[in-house]
Amino acid sequence: MFIHPFQDANGRLHRWLIHYVLARTQFTPQGLIFPVSSVMLLRRAEYDRCLERISRPLLQVLDWRLRPDGSLEVEGDTAAFYRYFDATAAAEYLFACIDATITQELKSELEFLIRYQRARAAMQAIVDLPERKAALFVKLCAQNEFKLAKSKRRAHFEMLTDAEVKELEDAVAEAWGGAG
Repeated sequence: MFIHPFQDANGRLHRWLIHYVLARTQFTPQGLIFPVSSVMLLRRAEYDRCLERISRPLLQVLDWRLRPDGSLEVEGDTAAFYRYFDATAAAEYLFACIDATITQELKSELEFLIRYQRARAAMQAIVDLPERKAALFVKLCAQNEFKLAKSKRRAHFEMLTDAEVKELEDAVAEAWGGAG
């Protein structure tokens, strides 16, 4: 969380390390992608505040300066500051993200999969679309009040008749509980 080896991608590295530790400690079953990163990205401001709770006081005691290229130069031996810091805020933040992943994100993902499977089964009875096209149709309809935009139809679904598009839109709407 506090090691920044790259100019960019430190957040991605941090989230990968969290996923690695969760998998390595068998918190998550093998092969399961636990979407804690999604929750962390939704709570980015909280994440930044958590980091600042450690970095602000640390910057008060370190001898540092910004180089002309924007990088940070720190003088002296600082290992103890990083070895023995209070990680309570970071642990609480991670726990809150894991809790939200379990109680909200996974539930949302499962609800989406159930709706998607319902939509696909209904769509299959109307017309046989390749999975990639069908997934795109579902996504585009769900994002647009269960109607396929004319521009998207021209771009991706010219092969469908007006009646097929209407039936597919209705199938997606019904699977999502929307009005068809």
